[in-house]
Amino acid sequence: MNYLWKKEEIEWLKENYGKVNIQECVEILNRSKHGIQVKACRLGLRDYTKNWKDKDIEILKENYKKGVLYCSKLLGKTKSSIMCQAKKYNLKVDPITKKENYSKAAKLRMKNPKVYISLRAGYKNYCKERFKKLQGKHRYSSDGYTYIRDNTHPNRNSNNYVAEHMKVMSEHLKRSIKENEIIHHIDLDKSNNKLNNLYLFKNKSEHNKSHWSINYLTKELLNKGAIRFKNGKYII
Repeated sequence: MNYLWKKEEIEWLKENYGKVNIQECVEILNRSKHGIQVKACRLGLRDYTKNWKDKDIEILKENYKKGVLYCSKLLGKTKSSIMCQAKKYNLKVDPITKKENYSKAAKLRMKNPKVYISLRAGYKNYCKERFKKLQGKHRYSSDGYTYIRDNTHPNRNSNNYVAEHMKVMSEHLKRSIKENEIIHHIDLDKSNNKLNNLYLFKNKSEHNKSHWSINYLTKELLNKGAIRFKNGKYII
């Protein structure tokens, strides 16, 4: 399952989204339909202006001053669709209406403070439960590495996921992994994150030397006839 988006995938999506059928996008990118649509939405590629008639646009122009929520209920369309069309035609909400909407919301909070507090508490409980469910969940990226959900790990990324090999090594060393340190998979299998298969290099140059040593061994094995090259592959 692919989790992190590569630059090449994002560039392809920008160039082809809307031109290529969504099912073809799923097959080419090897991602779910929902995942592609969400990414397109975040990149501003999704078209929220479909199925809009001339009458709908006229009604929107006349009533947008009253607010997004009012137009959404009036036209039976989503807020995102309303805001997208408003941006297209440079429509703005009346500032007086904005103040009135804010004051109404404030009055409702003042009238029913217990209800408001209970809603906030309920949302916090929901977040806590979701946090517990996601904690320790595995993700597999297209580059072969395994990521684990950990909101407290010092080496976590912006999505609160940490590479499993980094987590295993940091727990063994009882410290976080430094920026210049590189963890090497001895058997070259990125999914094998057992401690006996990991080796910590101090820097990138030392890690590169280990890979160069593989090239040297390949040359020696070829000369001795232990391995041979056939059809674009090294075989025994």
